[in-house]
Amino acid sequence: QSQSLQGDAENYKNQVTELQAQLAEAQKTLSEAVNLSRAVRTTDYVNAKELASRFPGSESLLLDILDLRQRRIKWKLGGQSPQEGFDSPSFAMYILRQKRA
Repeated sequence: QSQSLQGDAENYKNQVTELQAQLAEAQKTLSEAVNLSRAVRTTDYVNAKELASRFPGSESLLLDILDLRQRRIKWKLGGQSPQEGFDSPSFAMYILRQKRA
């Protein structure tokens, strides 16, 4: 019975080690998913031109984005208009609605 218990203990240790590795990988993945700073892009006419060449038909959207950027529209959670301000999702929805995309 002692050997059986030792075998069980060894199996549990291996399972714990494997679960710890899985947890560490999941934590790393979650950390990368919520790191929003990597998604922030500076938009100017140079990279807008590059984007327009990579995505034909996007020129009008990019010009609207640049126009709003130059107007220094403020940030506001849930804002719905340039006068009120925008957060990221509401800004994207505003731009797409303007173009009826």
